[in-house]
Amino acid sequence: MYTQTRELTSFFSVMPQIQQNTAAATATIRSLPGEILSEIFMHAVGCPKVFDVKCFPWTLGHVSSSWRSITLSTPQLWRYIHIRRTCLGPYARPVWMEILQEWIKRSGECLLSVVIEDDYGGDFPREAIELITAHSRRWVTASIEAYLAHRGDLEVIRGNIPALQEIQIHMDEMMEENFKRHTTITNCFQIAPRLRVVYTNYALYHFLPMPTDNLVDLATNIRSNLEIYELLRPCADRLVRVNLHNRTPFAWTNEMPPANAPRLLLSAIESIQLQTDGKVLDMLTVPQLKSLSIDAFIRVPETGLFPVSIGPSINSLISRSKCPLISLSIGSSKMSSAELISALAALPLLESLSLSDPHGLDSTFFIPITYAPGTTLLLPRLESFRFGWGQLENHVNFSPDLTLNFLESRLHPDNTDNQIQPLRKAHLILPRKSIPMSSPQNTRFEALTADYKVTIIWSPCRYQ
Repeated sequence: MYTQTRELTSFFSVMPQIQQNTAAATATIRSLPGEILSEIFMHAVGCPKVFDVKCFPWTLGHVSSSWRSITLSTPQLWRYIHIRRTCLGPYARPVWMEILQEWIKRSGECLLSVVIEDDYGGDFPREAIELITAHSRRWVTASIEAYLAHRGDLEVIRGNIPALQEIQIHMDEMMEENFKRHTTITNCFQIAPRLRVVYTNYALYHFLPMPTDNLVDLATNIRSNLEIYELLRPCADRLVRVNLHNRTPFAWTNEMPPANAPRLLLSAIESIQLQTDGKVLDMLTVPQLKSLSIDAFIRVPETGLFPVSIGPSINSLISRSKCPLISLSIGSSKMSSAELISALAALPLLESLSLSDPHGLDSTFFIPITYAPGTTLLLPRLESFRFGWGQLENHVNFSPDLTLNFLESRLHPDNTDNQIQPLRKAHLILPRKSIPMSSPQNTRFEALTADYKVTIIWSPCRYQ
């Protein structure tokens, strides 16, 4: 009897483990085909850590023999290569070189997305650069950062990047004269027949003669309207997205194209982002433009930013281009309410409007976009509205009642003919000094935030 009792006790003690193993063996995930699991794994990769063998996708091979087989037969799991000196972990050089070699081996022959970050000129592993550049024919996207551009490590990829479609160049410490002396990186990417996307955080494109035959997406720092004109002219019929900005350390200059220079027809462009003086709009015709974002200012060294008038240029561009604009963002620029209303009247398809600290604007622009039965309404398709009026000195131009009337009428319009699109979301930054906590307007604003469509940030600031 004692023996039987002990056997039963032993059996019941291992029963939970038996049940757990049985559940694991019959789990639904085990019945999924390898192709489905492979797709799931690829969607979960994100930006993997090459040198951390305790992270995804290294750990997939530790789950089961079948999962290991899938990870080894799916080279796309290993297509992202991101190396950075400070991310090498505690390993000695022979160890992390072995890890990197195994990673590249597992990537097979698939196209690679490469990120190389040199941590400000430190003891960067040149062997790792040599190993990655040896596979440059498989690069489809590349991001090069910091001091790496000062050296000749990338010279070997010149003429050996036939698949490259996107290049990002970030040089946080680069000044113009420094760049002129270190032109290795400019030579590397001159021969890239499939290049479509170029992002640079400094005015490198002026020195970087990249091919423009297939270029559709361009983001770079610029210093004058003349430079913008020369930059856009070779690829005017192909560019789809442009982001041009003027940031430190380059001061804006007044260089303009010749007076007889023809206006550029950007026939394919759909999105423009500008942080310039805005005069470039007078040089362009953009019949397919869907999104326009502009901060019109002039950067003056050791002084700061000065907003400039943008209303006439925007109205002229819209009138001339007759574009199907659906998104308009204006920030830190001078524009009167009459100029804004004139622009909005020509944009019946507009779905998103963002106004950030507009200089010269008063609340009267809310009137023609406030819904009332029997009246002519502008922006009938408006779904998203962002408005920041928290950091201007001219709070006297802000009317809480006109703002409230607009929001209340567009959030829940009495829209029996379904011609008005209800506002789906609104984000506002408003001056608290103009709306005391005890005021009826404050109560109405609080009521609007109850359905989570409206977000209001109260600004106590009064900056100029």
